[in-house]
Amino acid sequence: MRKPDKKPKRPFFNSFWQLMSSARAYSWVLVCAITGLFITRLAEGSIYKYLIPQTLDDGFIAHKAEFLQYMPAMFLGIFCAIGLGEFLSKYCMGYVGRSVVRDYRQQMLEHLLVVPMAYYKKHTIGELISKINYDAEQVALAVSEAVREFLNSVVAIIVLFGVMLSISWKVTLVTLFVAPLVGGALRMVGKRMRRYSSRVQETMGELTHVTAEIISGYQVIKVYNGANYEKRRIHLSTDNNWRQELRTFMIAALSAPLMQLIGGTVLVGFIYMVTLDTIKLPPGQIFGLIGVMFALIRPLKQIGGVNNIFQKGLAGVESIQKLLQASPEINNGKHVLSSCAGTIRFENVSFCYPDEPDKPVLQNINFTATRGKTIAIVGKSGSGKSSLIALLPRFYNPTLGHIYIDDHDIKDIELNSLRQQIALITQHVVLFNDTIANNIAYGMPQATRQQIINAATVANALEFIQQMPLGFDTPVGENGCLLSGGQRQRIAIARAILKDAPILIMDEATSALDTESEQAIKVALDSLMRDRTTLIIAHRLSTIEKADQILVMEQGKIVESGTHAELLAAQGRYALLQRAQLTHELEEVVA
Repeated sequence: MRKPDKKPKRPFFNSFWQLMSSARAYSWVLVCAITGLFITRLAEGSIYKYLIPQTLDDGFIAHKAEFLQYMPAMFLGIFCAIGLGEFLSKYCMGYVGRSVVRDYRQQMLEHLLVVPMAYYKKHTIGELISKINYDAEQVALAVSEAVREFLNSVVAIIVLFGVMLSISWKVTLVTLFVAPLVGGALRMVGKRMRRYSSRVQETMGELTHVTAEIISGYQVIKVYNGANYEKRRIHLSTDNNWRQELRTFMIAALSAPLMQLIGGTVLVGFIYMVTLDTIKLPPGQIFGLIGVMFALIRPLKQIGGVNNIFQKGLAGVESIQKLLQASPEINNGKHVLSSCAGTIRFENVSFCYPDEPDKPVLQNINFTATRGKTIAIVGKSGSGKSSLIALLPRFYNPTLGHIYIDDHDIKDIELNSLRQQIALITQHVVLFNDTIANNIAYGMPQATRQQIINAATVANALEFIQQMPLGFDTPVGENGCLLSGGQRQRIAIARAILKDAPILIMDEATSALDTESEQAIKVALDSLMRDRTTLIIAHRLSTIEKADQILVMEQGKIVESGTHAELLAAQGRYALLQRAQLTHELEEVVA
């Protein structure tokens, strides 16, 4: 039996190029950092090449007065050069690392603004937050710390081998056998570290997702005694992350002593060689070579640790690239609506979600809505109501059929121009952690304060806003948590009024409100709906009795259509829904 093909892996050099190209915009800063590294390493190399041999031979053995006079200045100058080089390399690489993090986060967040609705259905909030926070930090560490230490180690090895070569080419050539050992060790450690780092990032996304759900759902958790269930989720996600992290630490812990063992073996071999009669060197040069060999152990050891960080960065850049390569919304429309009457027409529209192409959600939908008319859409949960209205602003595209606005197929309308004609109010009002004024004027930075006040007045929100400590400048808290449900809805209505779009969509906008709040908001909604084409998804049938047309949906199809009176007289599906709701409300009153 033929085994299924494995998923092809991204080649190492592709990921490496992606990682390094992220820092390409800061090449001049990288040049400064590399210059600093060379200053440091050349200064350190001069210690083993000149200072140690001369101090031993001319100072301690020969006692040359001339050398002893300028020796302190030489040491001071060399250490100043080392300090300057360290500062340049560390600051410049830190600058590059933080800049790369900023750039990646900007790119990811901006890309999330243009991906289609289906992308959010496939990825959890925690997964996306983990990419923006954790993965970006791993890339930053790789670009700044890992690249700096890697270059630092490479420059140190080159300079130190150069010093060794200038002292004794025979010893240097013999010690060069360490290179394939180092390369083989790095390759072995790097493959495992990269694999485990990818798993760490996956578990971090899961942990972030659990965290976000616990924080956002704390009320439900407390009321439904869900603490024990959430504790199990917490332990499962944190333990998974802990196990993967430990594996990376194990690889990291093994790599440093492995490199140290390789360097130590070379050092022992060197000491043995210089004791042979075939290699005759002055004492100062022998001590210089020993110093070089000891100095070589540190960069060899660092390369192992750097490789671990670098592999995490490669895994991070692959994860980020998956987000950045997600296809944006299709926006091939060229037509810009300079004006819009608001006439909507669905013609033979069918729809399947992209990940379920064999399960039709909507089938052969046909209806027309004109300016000033209200179309209500009712039906049981899962009948396709929300999917239908999601097609109008092109959150999704129809699988079959066409949708027209003023006789223009919406797929031919430029996306921003299309959405400019639509205002949306949903059951779950989205408010941002900003002031009341900025929430009302969201997406309309050109709005004046007087326009904002006028919109709030029409929405019956002015009275409660004026009672706030800072009026329109009062912060609403995260997602409007400092406001009541009715207040949040009226701000959403004011936002829609200020936009003044010819088409209004309301998705069960009053279903979560009590009767008193609903009546207070009804006046605002009546003002908003006037002279607009309105599509309403209704939960309470009593709110749509005055609709010009009611569409009754069942299993993705329109099974009835007419006014409230016509549908009741027909004694069909709508009448059954009406009776079931009246019975439920009566039972609630009796209870």
